[in-house]
Amino acid sequence: MIITKPECYLDPEFLDKLWCKYVDSRFEGGRRNYYHPKDYANVSRRGHLSQQFEQWLWEEGAVVRQINGKRYLEFSNSKNATMFALRWT
Repeated sequence: MIITKPECYLDPEFLDKLWCKYVDSRFEGGRRNYYHPKDYANVSRRGHLSQQFEQWLWEEGAVVRQINGKRYLEFSNSKNATMFALRWT
C-alpha cells in the first residue's frame, strides 16, 4: 500500500523572489552578485549557495520540486505554505 500525503505548491515566481532576497542577504550591503541568475530555474542546484538556500528551505518545511522545467516550493499542507508565504513576502 502506498500512502500519499497532500501537498501544496507555491508558484515559481514566489521561489524566484525568495531566491533573490536570499542572495541579496548573503552579500555585503545587499548588493546582488550578478553571477547569480534571478530565475531559480536557471540556477545549478549543485552550487554552494543554492545548496545553502535549499537547506534553509528544508529547515523551514519546504522542498524544491522541479515539474516540467519549472521549480516550485512544496509543502506538506496548505497551512504551512500560507504561513511561510506570509512570513517571507
